[in-house]
Amino acid sequence: MITMATYGIGMWIGTILSGFVKDHFTINTIVNWRMVWMVPAGIAAAVLLLFLLFFTDNKKSALREEPMMMV
Repeated sequence: MITMATYGIGMWIGTILSGFVKDHFTINTIVNWRMVWMVPAGIAAAVLLLFLLFFTDNKKSALREEPMMMV
């Protein structure tokens, strides 16, 4: 609960799920760390793909060149 209070619900869920992932890839007290780390890497790749597909910047550029006035 301290993790949830300080880092938010996403970090709290990640903390809980990381134990299940590690247990899933452990056989006879030997942990397959490569596969453990592939889970968050895969999630990050999926989020990157979703971001690239669905993010659009509809705002015009804030910097607009004004014509120079001769005084």
